[in-house]
Amino acid sequence: VTRCCHALHAGPSWSTDRGHVAREGSEFRVDAEWGGCCYDHPDPEDDPAMCSIPRSQIVRLTEGVPPPGEYVVRAGAHTCTLRIAAPADCRAVRSDELRAPRVVFEETGRFVVELVSRTTSGLCACDPHAAGYFSGPATIETHLYACDCCEHCDCTDGGYQDAWFVPLRTGSAGPITIEAGHGLSKTVDVVRHEQCTPLAPTGLRVVGPDPALRQGTPPVYWAVVSGRQRRCCGPPLPAVEAEVRTTDDLPAGFDLELLVCETMLCDCVPEEEIAFEAWHPFIDPPRGRHVLRAGPHVVEFDVP
Repeated sequence: VTRCCHALHAGPSWSTDRGHVAREGSEFRVDAEWGGCCYDHPDPEDDPAMCSIPRSQIVRLTEGVPPPGEYVVRAGAHTCTLRIAAPADCRAVRSDELRAPRVVFEETGRFVVELVSRTTSGLCACDPHAAGYFSGPATIETHLYACDCCEHCDCTDGGYQDAWFVPLRTGSAGPITIEAGHGLSKTVDVVRHEQCTPLAPTGLRVVGPDPALRQGTPPVYWAVVSGRQRRCCGPPLPAVEAEVRTTDDLPAGFDLELLVCETMLCDCVPEEEIAFEAWHPFIDPPRGRHVLRAGPHVVEFDVP
């Protein structure tokens, strides 16, 4: 796509280029937006060569690597084919559970997605690997792979578990849909901290790696804080904040605060309480005993 603008733009050198990418299935359409291609020159018509320099632009198609397959990229009248091979010695396995926080804060920059497969695949001694990418502005496709399996070993893996970090785009806000195939999906809302207020928790539990499954790295332990809220505009949007405990009344660990967030103004009167759970990850905690506290609720867990 080539176009040159005989127009004077304020600012040094080139003006900022932008691009828009739309995806439908296995096809990407790229629209380049040229903000101008003339140097700061008193009169471009005096030196047309300044406005006829060939230009190129790099436009990111996705955040992360799409699943293996063949993709078509179109930009104006130009077309190219992109082929992505499966990871070396890896096979896709079905995910039975998708874990993620319900709400994340913009300033965190990223969040964790964990995939769990308890479906027997007939494979042996495989290493699990979770990965994903942004297939749209607010949609993530994620997959779980079994890699480097032992082809001649006499065993059958009971399942797999692995997590990966999802980068938040600059200025991202609102809901993000995570799809893991076979109808398995979750929604994560990206909010500002000032949109949330504390709420008394009603319970606390810890969900750690399943010893019956082959584990990826790093291990993730989830603090699951439960609560109840009166709402009439959609389901609760809970978040959890963790602070290192500095008091001496309990062993070393974290104090958890349950928050509920609002992304819209509701002109209604709530009639009944809705029960919910908020999942908060502790990623690769050190070995030993850890003590979590959320309000009056205290839970201990050990990391081997």
